[in-house]
Amino acid sequence: MSGLQLPNELISIIIDYLHDDKPTLKICALICRDWIAPSRSHLLRSIRVYQYGVDKFILLCDNPFSTIHYVRAFELAASQKHEKEFYNNTALRKLLTWRSPDGQRTIATALPQLKSLSLCHIGFWILSDEAKEGFAGFRSLRELSMLNVIFESRDQLSALLSLLPQLEILSLTDIQVYHTRGRHSAVALLSKLHTIKMKTTRHMHRGIVDVFTPCRSLRVFHLHVRSFSGSSFACGDEVGRLLASAGPSLKEFSAHAQSLLWSDGDVDDTSIRFQPIDLTQNTCLQRISLDIRDGHIPFLRQLADATRLSPSFTPTLQSLEIKYLPQLTINWGAFDHLLQLPYFAELSELKYYIHVSPTERGMMDADEKAGDGTVRREAEVFAARLPRCKARGILCPVESTSG
Repeated sequence: MSGLQLPNELISIIIDYLHDDKPTLKICALICRDWIAPSRSHLLRSIRVYQYGVDKFILLCDNPFSTIHYVRAFELAASQKHEKEFYNNTALRKLLTWRSPDGQRTIATALPQLKSLSLCHIGFWILSDEAKEGFAGFRSLRELSMLNVIFESRDQLSALLSLLPQLEILSLTDIQVYHTRGRHSAVALLSKLHTIKMKTTRHMHRGIVDVFTPCRSLRVFHLHVRSFSGSSFACGDEVGRLLASAGPSLKEFSAHAQSLLWSDGDVDDTSIRFQPIDLTQNTCLQRISLDIRDGHIPFLRQLADATRLSPSFTPTLQSLEIKYLPQLTINWGAFDHLLQLPYFAELSELKYYIHVSPTERGMMDADEKAGDGTVRREAEVFAARLPRCKARGILCPVESTSG
């Protein structure tokens, strides 16, 4: 480039400022050789490869001029059109067993900065032993996300996790394990695993949670199920064991249901399903988020009562979210009194949702001042049920247009 030469440090500052502006970053990468590396480090931070693009991606890995090493988040996904076919697709096996012509480079060495790996619609049984061992090469991997991944047994899932000792965040969505009965090999203790997010839009398979129990480093646990009815959520005992193993390490717990729709014969027995979960052992909880749709709010009375038996108790809970709180049929006076007990002394927000239909939202957008007044009035009506919480200034209404 002719003219003024900028120091590399200044170039990096300029490019970093544009980190989320992809069109401009693409232009920057074409300016001169010195601008290519810092521009592509942001452009290639996260990439997604579909199963039919794996061969082209491998060619890119084998190119000596490739800048693929900047990738930090990698997703191997199936297009929705070919989702079922992908369970038996060999794309992942190709990636994990790839070697450069000189035999020196693997997919792990081609992605040395990889922090996050996402796998979607994989039948784990298609992987050879060599392919499975390929996961061990991702030494910098900190986050693993799996969507619709099928394992033949819990041992397969356990073996995968044992290859990733640096794992910090684990996200599992609609994971299936065909054979969950009998004993399974315990996963090697994941000493750095601090966040587990589990979501299922079907029935939650028993035995999966036990694979990563105990987890003494767990700080955040998010559970999202189809509903808290009997057939959809039948693994409360497993969740209870996991959270008990975390003890004081656990800081955040959330339990949410997708909908009010249950299968024939199901009942919303939330209180029964949550009985095996004892949060009193998690003495440093800072945030609880609950998606409760019946008149029973679990955990709170149990937590408040447990403090009376502990002379050294220190309140830590700062945020309590109960999404459908205004719609519940409960004793509001008793609930208001409950939240004044010592366990809730440090509570700074009680978050709840005020439902606004799309039609109402449209009318409110047309008349912003009237809309703000509508939400404010609903919040004031609800606040009258909890005068002590209102006096503390902890009520935090959130407008929601979802059901």
